[in-house]
Parts: sequence; structure tokens; C-alpha cells
Amino acid sequence: MADMTVLNLMNPDVTTAGPKETLSKVLGKMKKNGVHELPITDEQGRLVGFFSFDLLSKKKHIPLTTKIERLMVSPPKIGADTDLFEAAALMVETGFRALAVVRDGSVLTGIISRTDLIATVPDLKGVENVRAGDVMTEHPRLLTNSDPVESALTLMTELEEICAPVVDGQGRLAGGVLIDEVSGAVWREEKGTDIGDVTGENSKPEIEVGSFVTGVATAKKDHSIKKVCQQMSAACPYLCVVVDNSMQPIGVITQLDILKILVKP
Repeated sequence: MADMTVLNLMNPDVTTAGPKETLSKVLGKMKKNGVHELPITDEQGRLVGFFSFDLLSKKKHIPLTTKIERLMVSPPKIGADTDLFEAAALMVETGFRALAVVRDGSVLTGIISRTDLIATVPDLKGVENVRAGDVMTEHPRLLTNSDPVESALTLMTELEEICAPVVDGQGRLAGGVLIDEVSGAVWREEKGTDIGDVTGENSKPEIEVGSFVTGVATAKKDHSIKKVCQQMSAACPYLCVVVDNSMQPIGVITQLDILKILVKP
């Protein structure tokens, strides 16, 4: 990784949206393509903004007919020759989950994400002695299978994460839930519906978190961070749940936790 640049990992095939597209259309694109961040470009392919699920979850009562140019933010930009450690540091500093790669100042040529960077950790020297217990967040906040989906969205918004752990009635890990999976239960695509429905303020669908549980990476406290990253790449890339021998969660490791290891002096 030390000799690698963004060019080695970036995805040049980027899903984008135009600034005049509606929030409803943009959400549809994100769900269809399985992405959580979307660059906004003009007709010349120049980057003019960035939109993500994180931005959406922090807003309320925004009509789905709203033009995305009113909701997008100005993202940091990097070049394809940027060092991967520098890219990781910028993600930690800014909180962005993905970075737009540009040429000539603003022409979009690709995108690189936290997931891309974490996939390189198993081959990285210098992290052999780092264990899951060293970086995990203890006493994680958990969802249960019977919680309403609105609770999942609220928790992920508060944690600024896009995946949260779920336990069964005995407190054992059942899996995880992704924001884009539960979103379909509460985000209404009809014209005139507003973003207040995302948080359940205008409706209360009787749908439980358990309907959307998917597999997540798991680890024990003494597992190496390399093994954690391998597990995340094979399962859910956004979260690893550290469990005890009874499969009860005792900690969580997020992508941001791992990036902080990469940029530590």
C-alpha cells in the first residue's frame, strides 16, 4: 500500500446524477446501484457536488421532488496520483466515506471508498500485532429483531453509520441491518411525500428490523486486524461485531476505526 496510489484502487465506472435531478430519482439510482454516496456532475462531467445517505438522514421534511442541487455538499477532491495513506487521512479528517477522483481540477474520473482502502489492510506491513480488542468500541448500541425499522434509522443517524448490529431475544448476534435495506420500508417515492417520512414522523409502518437482517463480519477480541478486514471484505464491509463465546456482542469495529489505524503516526 505504501507504493500504491488512488489509481490502483479507484473505481472509474461511477454512478452519477445531475444537479437538477430530484431527490426521489437520486434515491432510486443509489438503491439500484447499491451505493451510499453519489457524485453530482454537470453536463461536461465536472464534479459540482456530492450526496450521501448520511446527508439525507440529518434532514427532515424535505420533499422528494426537491432538486438534488439544494441538498448536495461540496466534497474534497483528489487526483489519481494521490497516495493511499493520504486518501485515508482525508477520509478520517473530513468524515467522507468516499472521495471523488478528478483531473483538470474538476472532471470526475473515478471514486475511491473506505471499502476499497480496507481491502488492502491484509497485505499491509506493520499491523500484525493489532488485535480486534485494541480498536473495538466497547458496549455497542444494539438493535433487536423486534425493533421497528424507524429505530434502526434513528440509531444509524445518531452513530453516523450505515450498518448497525442486531441481536435476538437472548442477546445473541443475529446479524446486521443496512440503511439502504430498511430505507425501502419508510422512504416513500410518491410525489409530494417529504423526508419526514424517513424518520417515521409522518407514518408508522408496522415493519420490524428482523425482516432486514443480513450477515455481518464477526471476530473475537484476540483476532488480528488483518483477519477482521478479511472477514469484512467477505461479508458486510461496513461493520465487524466482536463477540464472546456465547455470540453476544461485546464491541464493534467500523471502517473508520480501521482507517484510523492506517493514518496513525
